[in-house]
Amino acid sequence: MKKYLVLIAMLLAACGEQGTNDKNSAKDVSSDVAEVAEVERDGNLIKLKAVNAGAIVNAKVGQEIVLELESNANDDKNWQFVTFVGEDNIVEELQAEYIPNENTEGVGEDSGKGVYRLKLLKPGEIIVSANYIRDNEEFDIKKKSDYAVKVVIE
Repeated sequence: MKKYLVLIAMLLAACGEQGTNDKNSAKDVSSDVAEVAEVERDGNLIKLKAVNAGAIVNAKVGQEIVLELESNANDDKNWQFVTFVGEDNIVEELQAEYIPNENTEGVGEDSGKGVYRLKLLKPGEIIVSANYIRDNEEFDIKKKSDYAVKVVIE
C-alpha cells in the first residue's frame, strides 16, 4: 500500500507536516495536471511559475524545484503549499516563505511572491499543489487546487 505524505508549509507562519494514508488525496489533485510542459531550467534548478499550472514536468534526482507564485501580504491570504508523495524520503523541503518585492514602484507596496523549494532525492512521482487561502483556513486536499504540477523524477 502506498503511503501518501502531505507536507504543508504556510507562508508567514510555521511550517508543518501532516501524513495521510488516503490514496484518493493525491488522485484528486493529480486530475488538475494534464500536459508535459517546457519549464525554465538553470543547471540543477527547475523554475516553476503560475504559467506552468496544470503541467507535467520531467526532472532528475538531485535537481531542485522552486515554485514562485505572486502574492499580496495585505489581502489576508497566503499560499499554502502541499506536496503529495508516493513514498517516503523522495523529496526534501528546503524553503517555504513569502518574499516581498524589492521594487514596489507601480506594483503596490505589499506585493511579493510565495516561494516553495524542494530537492528531489529519489525517482518517482510527486504532485506539487498550492492554494491561495486565508490564514485561518485549512488546506482542503479534496477540492481542486489553485495550482498543481505533476513532477516525474527519473
